[in-house]
Amino acid sequence: ILHFMPAQGVDTDTAPTSFDWGGFKLDLQPLPCPAPDQHGVLIKDTKTEKTTLFCAQLTTGEGKIFAPYTTDWDHWTDLGLKTHSQSIDKAIALAPDYLIPAFGPLPTIAPTALLKDLKTRVNEAGFLKSFERFSKVRLGNQPNYAFLSREQAESGGAKPWSRLSENLWNTGNTFVLRSKSGGFLVVDPWDPNSAKQIPILQETLQLGTLEVILCSHAHYDHFDGIYSILNRPGQNQKPKIITTTQIAEPLEHPFRFWAPFLDKRPITIDQSITDGGSFTWREYTFRLHDFPGQSRYTMAAEVTIDGKRCLFTADNFFHQDQFSGSGGWMGMNRSTPLGYAQSARKVLDIAPDWVLAEHGGAFVFNREDFERREKWGLAAAKAADALCLSGDHLVDWNPHRIRSEPILIQQTDPVTSPVRWIATNPGQKPVRLDCSFSKGLIFTSQGPQKPGETLVLDSIEPLAIPKRAKGVDIPLIWENGFPSQGDTFRVWR
Repeated sequence: ILHFMPAQGVDTDTAPTSFDWGGFKLDLQPLPCPAPDQHGVLIKDTKTEKTTLFCAQLTTGEGKIFAPYTTDWDHWTDLGLKTHSQSIDKAIALAPDYLIPAFGPLPTIAPTALLKDLKTRVNEAGFLKSFERFSKVRLGNQPNYAFLSREQAESGGAKPWSRLSENLWNTGNTFVLRSKSGGFLVVDPWDPNSAKQIPILQETLQLGTLEVILCSHAHYDHFDGIYSILNRPGQNQKPKIITTTQIAEPLEHPFRFWAPFLDKRPITIDQSITDGGSFTWREYTFRLHDFPGQSRYTMAAEVTIDGKRCLFTADNFFHQDQFSGSGGWMGMNRSTPLGYAQSARKVLDIAPDWVLAEHGGAFVFNREDFERREKWGLAAAKAADALCLSGDHLVDWNPHRIRSEPILIQQTDPVTSPVRWIATNPGQKPVRLDCSFSKGLIFTSQGPQKPGETLVLDSIEPLAIPKRAKGVDIPLIWENGFPSQGDTFRVWR
């Protein structure tokens, strides 16, 4: 077993790391990529002295990474890719005569040459996880940000409010906007920090009634203050909750499909607005834009405040350390470097006076700075493509390309539940979808699937849970055209 998870009652610590068997010598080699617990096995033929390295998911026969999103050990840094590079170094030092990967065909070039080439591409993708590093090292340009409230940088909302203009305040992820005619609007209340500070500001400045809450993206630390606000004593009027149509979907239905960093409690959105649409609250008109970056479920909000053309950018483009400047990209988060490039271009087209990034990162817009961000996103996208079997990171660096809906079903006896599978093709080439499922659920071929096309597949028959079972996990097995995908859905009694 080259890739295992610890199991109760199974002792793996006493397993030998080297042993002889049938004319072969086997050496267990830690290769912690894409997971920390992965191993390879170096097998030496004692007669010929030839060695073969079973390298698990270190590489494919083509010198790519199978399911490269597994190198995203967090949504922020290059840790997974750095470890992958170190594992490649270990494999090169072993100097195997043959290389056998877990997936795909056998290599057609010498193992050392294949691994050295892969290492170069892994290092490039890891380097480009950081916009700051790209800007400083590759472009030779030290970023210099004109923060609107430097005291808020890196804050989580526990600091006192900073006043950015006559009618705009910020702490951490949260902004408060006052209307001159009475009442106020909140962008991204976070519980417990900023949610506790909102009533303090409200009372101190006599802001009046909280009338609107704007949700910038589908991560709990930007909306979970809503729950405490709605349940707060003395909150006589329910504020209107507004976001984009895209963000509203996971907030209202957190168990429809898998999205990280949600709250299990659904939120009722009072008004959802399509990309480019607008709404007016008192003297302010907001135009909302789909704004892919840290998450696909992110928006930018364009509005003029106290004579300044402002653009709220959520967690895109805030600054905290060398992995800041973007917000981090990872497949699980539906984040892509190409999305960042597209959003940087949108900022350049809007050309606001102020970029109201969150985590205390509001700063003055600088055109040259965002031109660098666009260059970074395009360079990172190219580097990610170079690690993908399909040659397209939008396809391979994406664990959500095929998903089940809903991911959680709760029913009472008798339990029969239809399940729906969503298959997307975000790439530029058509693919053929052939799939089979355990538990005897089979779909025939659905291909070819055009670029941008989404297929909705319903199960042939409802899923039944055995009477004595509390629930059942159904693993999905996908073949031919979607080699890097996998998913599991769970049905509870």
